[in-house]
Amino acid sequence: CQFMSNQVPYRLAGFLLCAIASGARATPEAAKPADAFVDSIGVNTHYGNAANGPGNAYFNPLLDAKLAELGIRHLRDHTWSDDGLTRIDGLYSAYGIRTTLILGETSRSPATLVNILKQHPAYEAIEGLNEPDFTIRSYNGLTDSPSTNSYPATKAFQNDLYAAVKADPQTNPLPVLSPAMGRSFRSQYLIPIQFDIAAMHSYAWATAGLTSHPPSAGVDTAISDMAALRGSKPLWATESGYFNRSSTDTRRVPESVSAKYIPRLFGEFFNRGIERTYLYELADQGPSTTAREENFGLVRFDMSEKPAFVAMENLIDLLEEPGAGNFTPGSLDYTLTLNGAGDLSNVSHTLLQKSDGTFYLMLWQEVGSFDRPSQTVINNAPLSVTLSLSEAMNAQTYLPGASIASMGTYLNTTAVNLSVPDEVLLVQLSSIPEPACLSGFALGVLMLFRRTRTHRPRVPNQR
Repeated sequence: CQFMSNQVPYRLAGFLLCAIASGARATPEAAKPADAFVDSIGVNTHYGNAANGPGNAYFNPLLDAKLAELGIRHLRDHTWSDDGLTRIDGLYSAYGIRTTLILGETSRSPATLVNILKQHPAYEAIEGLNEPDFTIRSYNGLTDSPSTNSYPATKAFQNDLYAAVKADPQTNPLPVLSPAMGRSFRSQYLIPIQFDIAAMHSYAWATAGLTSHPPSAGVDTAISDMAALRGSKPLWATESGYFNRSSTDTRRVPESVSAKYIPRLFGEFFNRGIERTYLYELADQGPSTTAREENFGLVRFDMSEKPAFVAMENLIDLLEEPGAGNFTPGSLDYTLTLNGAGDLSNVSHTLLQKSDGTFYLMLWQEVGSFDRPSQTVINNAPLSVTLSLSEAMNAQTYLPGASIASMGTYLNTTAVNLSVPDEVLLVQLSSIPEPACLSGFALGVLMLFRRTRTHRPRVPNQR
């Protein structure tokens, strides 16, 4: 492969290209650091609700170990209680997990919030009031009017919060996020406010006019909606995700489909330059199997893992490289060619690289996997695709939604025949060792085999 550190990524409409056309690539594609992708992954939690007792999942101390096992490093939490602060502090001291403090009320003054940030180093950022368009709030004699798109209270609180955080030398380096509207097109009504990072919410299932809701549904519109408020500032998606059960809302998806959608969601958002995406949420907060708000979790109320938890844990395990430091990823010269029927434009990809030079190519069909009107799973046939390389490499393939174990190993090859499903397929590509080092590659395969044997079996527990 070619290691060309100054190559510009192949882009479409300003975004990293998500669909590879059949035929020759004009230039090699620049990779992004694998650990940068892992670091873009966050999850919403409700540790403040630990104060509500055993009727809420966040009261359960077993959840902390589950979170550490999952491998996600960043939380977004409305920590309104002392119980929640204790849990957030514990996660930071035990596992290094950092938290963005999201606000739901104006009763805690900006000065009080600055003191909370100073007393609890677990916090890495603070976000303005959550979804002002869905809640009427008051502050310093001002009252929002969502029905008329008027938000004087939210804007005044945001500006006071920003000023307070930046005025204190201890909290000054912490980024302040904008409020995130429930519907991103309303973000224009927050102008002008002060912030460092623009926050948005984008739920595929909220996109009107669709019979299925793949992760990319609505996200380009949401990014466009944010342009006026955001300007040139970074963008985080502080809520996105799927719920699994509801007695009345047909926008739910089965757990098996969430396991396909959620890893794809992080890939789609990362490809579009969204620096961090927080899934909603870690745990089903209550035991109800029909209440929508109690069924967004990666783990169920009883702490059992949903298939999406397994898929995300395996994907993170394969891609993470903590402590890799700053390095300039290289470029990979490759093409994808469709064999037989299908549409290659439906194939999305993310190209990553670790500091040792190993590439990781994530591939998936970005198509609907669940039909809302009939409430049935869509059985999308895998696409037969040939991955062609300009130079011979060693390759291994993985299906994180099924297992952390390699599905296949291909030595000294310039072509790999793949079956690309509607879930993430991961292709690992490494340079061929010099002849004297061939045994080193064999040792690496053996070590991977041993790891898969000692790693706790990751078999999705579907319901």
